[in-house]
Amino acid sequence: MGMVAPQERLASAFAVVCGRYGDVSRQAHQRRICRQSIYRESAWVLSSLDSKRWRQQIADLKGQLRQSQQRITALEARLAQAVVLDRDKQAEFACEGHARGVSLPDLHALLDVLRPGQVASVATLGRWTKAAGQQAGAVLAVFDDYACALVRQGCGDEIYVTDPVLMVVEPESLCWVSGRLTETLSGEAWAEQLRRLPALEQLTRDAGSALARGMALLIQERQQQGQAAPADQLDHFHVLRGGSQGVRHQQGRLRSALAAAEECQAAWQRQRRRGQSQNGYAHKARDRWAKAERAMDTWRQHEALWQKTKAALQLITPDGQLNTRERAEAVLAETLPQLPDADFAKPKRMLHQRQTLTYLDEVQRKLAALPVPADIRRAAVRQECLRRARNCVRATAPKRRPCAGC
Repeated sequence: MGMVAPQERLASAFAVVCGRYGDVSRQAHQRRICRQSIYRESAWVLSSLDSKRWRQQIADLKGQLRQSQQRITALEARLAQAVVLDRDKQAEFACEGHARGVSLPDLHALLDVLRPGQVASVATLGRWTKAAGQQAGAVLAVFDDYACALVRQGCGDEIYVTDPVLMVVEPESLCWVSGRLTETLSGEAWAEQLRRLPALEQLTRDAGSALARGMALLIQERQQQGQAAPADQLDHFHVLRGGSQGVRHQQGRLRSALAAAEECQAAWQRQRRRGQSQNGYAHKARDRWAKAERAMDTWRQHEALWQKTKAALQLITPDGQLNTRERAEAVLAETLPQLPDADFAKPKRMLHQRQTLTYLDEVQRKLAALPVPADIRRAAVRQECLRRARNCVRATAPKRRPCAGC
């Protein structure tokens, strides 16, 4: 009958359920029992298999199967988003972070968050980044020859590690096109670095003496060779920061004057409430309030003058006109003498230098060189000035609060 079950009851159940015609009779004859016994044993087996205990076990197993399938699905989803932090990926992470200025101990701490106790040491990360830098240096030497020849606008400054690094950045792309570690910071070193930019038309710089001398040497060389000299532009960042610091200094004095006036006023009021002598208290309070009012007037006056000075440095004037050197110098000649040297000495010194407004001359020169009729050029400039002035007004105008009926 093809049975493998050793027990008689299972054999009877197999003969009844799975057997062919005549298997029940044959089974009964072999065991010398009646056919009804075969059917009763089969019924007992089927009843045992259909008990609640087996059904519960089957249900539990099905539940475990569903949980395992859900866990497998979740693990597969996590695996699709997982990042393998092997040796190569850790080296790439270290090189990218170190190039952006993150220290090696910080990079090690960040990697350790992802794989606690399974990341390379700080020294190993340092060896990897150094090796990557040496490999990149050979490639950058090829790219530099191509990129430096395309730079027309540049921003120069020094950054300091162990020694100063002479750095030039192309402002539109923010590409670091030049960086040289030098032992001595001098005009000659800067001139040598700037010679690697043959197409340079304008350099924006701070008021450092070494960079200023290097730019002067480059301009002199270009003029002696009969080439167009690059425009020398002082950056506005240090000017604006120095002026803002001067305004904040006056704000600090105003706060101190107001605090002193309020303290004297409180002391005067306290004497009045207690019914004690007010001799000297009222006079002192009035004197402190007068000083606070003078400090307030001084701050308001100088704040307005500084805002007017800042507007003179913009390409588009507040009334929507293209700024020129003559217009800007007229405003500066009016405002700078009224700003005190005690708070505005540094920005005033930079604003008196001709290089602060070089960009206005360059704008006028490049506009005049455009191959279009003068009336079309004026109309296009006027339209752009009005557009920018309108955007500035919208950005600075206070937002209107909706009324109750809106």
